[in-house]
Amino acid sequence: MHVARLRRKKRRNVQEQNAVLKDAIVQCASRFRKSIEHYGWLVGIFNEKGLDSQSGMLVELRCIPDQEGDLWIGRWLTADARFLHFEVMRSRQSGRVIDVETWEDITASLPVTERSPGTGKSFAYLALEALREQGIEAKPE
Repeated sequence: MHVARLRRKKRRNVQEQNAVLKDAIVQCASRFRKSIEHYGWLVGIFNEKGLDSQSGMLVELRCIPDQEGDLWIGRWLTADARFLHFEVMRSRQSGRVIDVETWEDITASLPVTERSPGTGKSFAYLALEALREQGIEAKPE
């Protein structure tokens, strides 16, 4: 079944849930790569943290409107299989970064499982699969 059709389906089995989640991961990474000029603020933060935006994947990104601006919450997967969680407050008016509220390596807290009862593959497992499929070989430390 096509993933777009699966998204509309109300009751999904484990394989279908995994397909939808993996597609969301791949779509997030694809939007970032195709429109990287819109994410200059995020690339700048990556550079400050010593990361290359071309050798990893943005696997999750969402925006929550706030009084100060927009709070961007996301996860970056590095080529060496580290998951980094970030929360960045950005001004809606100027577009500048107000504050990097959170920046942490969450690798140890994420389960990497291929089979988990009721959920199948974990988010981290699917993200690592997507990383390999994008041609960015993950090499755990």
